[in-house]
Amino acid sequence: MKHFTTAFFAAVALLITSGCTVKLDHKPLTKPAMTQSGAVHVSPKASGVSERVGWGTFTVFAIPVAPAYFEPAAGENVMKGISDALAISGYSPSITGMVEGKKRIVCEVKEPSFRNYTYFFPIVFTWGGLTLDVRVVNSAGATVWNRSAEGGNFNLYPFGGFEAAGRSSITKALNALANDFSSAEFAAAIR
Repeated sequence: MKHFTTAFFAAVALLITSGCTVKLDHKPLTKPAMTQSGAVHVSPKASGVSERVGWGTFTVFAIPVAPAYFEPAAGENVMKGISDALAISGYSPSITGMVEGKKRIVCEVKEPSFRNYTYFFPIVFTWGGLTLDVRVVNSAGATVWNRSAEGGNFNLYPFGGFEAAGRSSITKALNALANDFSSAEFAAAIR
């Protein structure tokens, strides 16, 4: 019993001090019914990727004990996901900085929030989501097209789930954006 108690408290200490990471790589995207074509410039990094995006909890009262953070390359991964959504919509995206005289896609990650409930560990309830605010801006920086796509998820996985919650959330948002990218309105705005 003494070894079990020591191991239990060591595991709790590790949980508290380690924090958790929310990755923003996506699952395969769904191809929209209608596609477009053309070259599109995409910003290299999304803005609004905040430091702490949620908490892992402990005890029956869901006391926050372990902060959850986006992975270090989250801003770049969001834009890679947007490039993938553009590609599945028929476009040829290129990740670049500002190109003189060209429109480009920019994105801001808004309202990221993830939590989990570990009282029934190793079964962990995890939920959360984010909003991607995507804009087409001209070379002067003015917005010519704007859409927001929400991604959210609730899951129940053994031994955690921040990674799965992040992946499902970003996939849901990117699939919604792929449908928007395939519209005639977007095609006209990007030209």
